[in-house]
Amino acid sequence: MARVAETGVRDIFSLIDANDNARLSAYLVSRPEGAGARNLQNMSAVMYALYRRNHNAVKMLRDRLFSVDLWEAAALGEANTVRMLASEASFDIEAFSPDGLTALQLASFFGRLAVVEALLELGANPNAVSKNAQGIRAIHGATVGRHDEIVVCLKAAGAELDARSANGQTALDIAVKNRDQLLIEVLTQH
Repeated sequence: MARVAETGVRDIFSLIDANDNARLSAYLVSRPEGAGARNLQNMSAVMYALYRRNHNAVKMLRDRLFSVDLWEAAALGEANTVRMLASEASFDIEAFSPDGLTALQLASFFGRLAVVEALLELGANPNAVSKNAQGIRAIHGATVGRHDEIVVCLKAAGAELDARSANGQTALDIAVKNRDQLLIEVLTQH
């Protein structure tokens, strides 16, 4: 995997930021290996595009990748890939991504219900705390993303609803701040 500092691929990340998908496409045609680029924080281009909500870039990048890692598969919503990776001897369901999140936290944030269900079936801990400054759990990410079905799923799996993130917020606090009545009801029902 190419690193930005080593190859000068910094443009791929700026193209994703600028939502300049025509130039990104041309770049990837001339340098298809760029789809596997990682920035200095070790975040892949496809994850970067997901966080930037540049869906066209995500598709272009994913179409050029032969494989993805657990976190990418979770964020992309590829439940079958997650299950396939689970069969590998080195599989660690509680491993943290370069940005300090578990696969379950990523799937919850990006609204990937099938992946959340698969990860919970495989034994993912719904109460794992991220290894970043946010100190969140999957329930926080699902609430921020306004994914009520995932919140219901996590709640059924034993997610601690009163758990606080590093900034002291519970999932209910987030739902109230977002004025998300449906999630407020889901989080307060017993």
